[in-house]
Amino acid sequence: MSQHKTAIIIGGGIAGPAVALSLTRVGVKCTVYELRDGPATIGGAINLTPNALRFLDYVGILEDALKSGCPTEAIEIFSVASGKRIGNLPFGSKARHGYSSLRIGRTDLQKMLLDAVRDAGVEIHFSKKLVRVEENEDSIMAIFEDGTSATGDFLLGCDGIHSVVRKSYVDPTRQPSYTGISSAYGMTPTSAITQPIHFSAAAMNSSCNGSLLTVYCSAEKTTIYVAAVMEVPECQGEDGWRIKGIVAEETRGSLLQRFESETLPCIKEITSATQDLFFYPVFTLSKRGLWHRGRALLIGDASHAVNFIVSQRKKSILTIY
Repeated sequence: MSQHKTAIIIGGGIAGPAVALSLTRVGVKCTVYELRDGPATIGGAINLTPNALRFLDYVGILEDALKSGCPTEAIEIFSVASGKRIGNLPFGSKARHGYSSLRIGRTDLQKMLLDAVRDAGVEIHFSKKLVRVEENEDSIMAIFEDGTSATGDFLLGCDGIHSVVRKSYVDPTRQPSYTGISSAYGMTPTSAITQPIHFSAAAMNSSCNGSLLTVYCSAEKTTIYVAAVMEVPECQGEDGWRIKGIVAEETRGSLLQRFESETLPCIKEITSATQDLFFYPVFTLSKRGLWHRGRALLIGDASHAVNFIVSQRKKSILTIY
């Protein structure tokens, strides 16, 4: 890295700040540019594997993350029909890997990363919409819609599956395609549940109509993240959108119908008490494509799509979260 001293990072979500922290530790001066006018994410809660926790430990924010999220070494798989546990989907244990796994809110994780980035002296600029990238023999330049620009030794596209870095420079022919399905999700306060909760940390509740994920996402287990995929022919926002009015009630009704269980009565309560519902659209990218060009490199979702396994039988959809 000695020949490269400055990095332009496009994207202030999760990947961008994480990359900035890593490069700063080896002496690279980083600047982060974010499209939105402030920190924002609509991704609900995510599971961090042992490798992710090892990274958080490396950059010094693991302790804060453990105080916020819920350890989730495995997702228990239950049959909605019988109520029986039929298997486990392991994510990694501290005994085996040195670190556990953690389910945490994306907003919480993003805030921790951005705070750490600021503490490390990295500048973050919001309201910076990238329009094009130019490169010469000695440097690379990001040009923004407001007429400003930034020049560095290399540029990292951490701007998601709809990456402008990819679409405008690295690989313009590789465009994301909407799959016709979205993840419907929301948060439920544990205090609203009166029936016994059948899982210790997380459950994939499987039926002939798909799978419903229910998982604690706070250290005190006060909040349950609920998610299932649904057919949504019309995408109303690339980054997701809040479901309102009659659509929200129809969505909740569909989830209740698909996953109602006499043997697991808490599922009905969890679904009924779910607060604001959101749709997160699932896009895919072709497997083959460029991840870099010259001094530009794609990171995270900018270079690959979310790993979803989709099986449709009538209106049944199965997904791996």
